[in-house]
Amino acid sequence: MENMLTVLVVDDSKLAQLMLRKAITSFAPGYNIIMAKDGEEAFDLYQKNTPDIAMIDYNMPGINGIELIQKLRTIDKEMPIALCTANIQTTIQNKAKNLNVAFIAKPVTNETVAQFLEKNRKTVLEH
Repeated sequence: MENMLTVLVVDDSKLAQLMLRKAITSFAPGYNIIMAKDGEEAFDLYQKNTPDIAMIDYNMPGINGIELIQKLRTIDKEMPIALCTANIQTTIQNKAKNLNVAFIAKPVTNETVAQFLEKNRKTVLEH
């Protein structure tokens, strides 16, 4: 039986949340998916659930995705994180890279999500 991981999905768009849920579920139907609509809710959910992987939008009300990632990195330097955004500016991509974060351009596809999850699943299970 495949080891089940918990994925934190953070996006203020219900449609984007549904698309990410569908993509994750198509890759690994048994993964536990936790949804948050903004950075503050995501940080609270992280502390309560300690997810294995996170997929975070950049543009959200309150703190943006990079600020949330910086906050998460203060307590978890190893968790695989993907910044999922339509904002493909080089500065945003560089900030993500400097935080050891994957960059996934929106609209996300099942293939890009599967590639990210597959690449990081083994790393998570080894810890």
